[in-house]
Amino acid sequence: MRPSANEPAGRGTPNPAATNAGTPAGSDPARVDPARTDPAYVDPARPAPGRRSGAAKGDRRRAQIVSAAVECLVDDGWPGVTHRRVADRAGVNAGLLHYYFGGLGGLRREVAVRVSAEVLATFGDALRADPDPGDLVDVWSRELADPGPGDRRVRALVQIMVGTAYYPEVATVVRDSLGATKRVLAGYLLRVHPDWTPAQADVRASLLVALLDGVALHALADPDGHSVGGPDGLRPVLGVLLGGGPQG
Repeated sequence: MRPSANEPAGRGTPNPAATNAGTPAGSDPARVDPARTDPAYVDPARPAPGRRSGAAKGDRRRAQIVSAAVECLVDDGWPGVTHRRVADRAGVNAGLLHYYFGGLGGLRREVAVRVSAEVLATFGDALRADPDPGDLVDVWSRELADPGPGDRRVRALVQIMVGTAYYPEVATVVRDSLGATKRVLAGYLLRVHPDWTPAQADVRASLLVALLDGVALHALADPDGHSVGGPDGLRPVLGVLLGGGPQG
């Protein structure tokens, strides 16, 4: 990043407005601002340093608990996401789960948010440079057919989808995440296929998301990829939906 991108314009030149910041209009500009001279002065408009550090510590603790809950989910499914197991995995008092999340319902929601955000970020990274659809067909057909032994990301995604059948708070998050993922895919398809209509892109994006989720589930049951025919079986289907590559 260029250093100049973070430097204010005219750096090194005194700014009268900034110099007199905190001076009420019509008052003497020479008035000394106590915030600049008195170390004991506390500006009521700014939180105390202790409060800021406390909030940051709370954010870290929340993230730590959510990470532990995701690990429990991957290892044991939703039955493994209990107060005691999550607290033990995170190394915290079980009472903090209620303090930070209001109970297991709130924690389940945050777990769904975390996993869904990671999936959406993966799509965003893959499509950011608008890759050629044919190249994407080749990459996705290989990765979907062979997600790797014990791919914890796939296990987490499958558990989140399962959770939609039992927990309304999870279903709400997944519904919103699916909508966001479809919009990312549809936007990519419209950029690489300017002759397509928005309706065409939306339908293909929806089918792609359904295909990817379904293949992720099959990958857990059949790690060798026999149920989807391996990369060669996926390539024609992806080619049709992405509009690139061999279409069988």
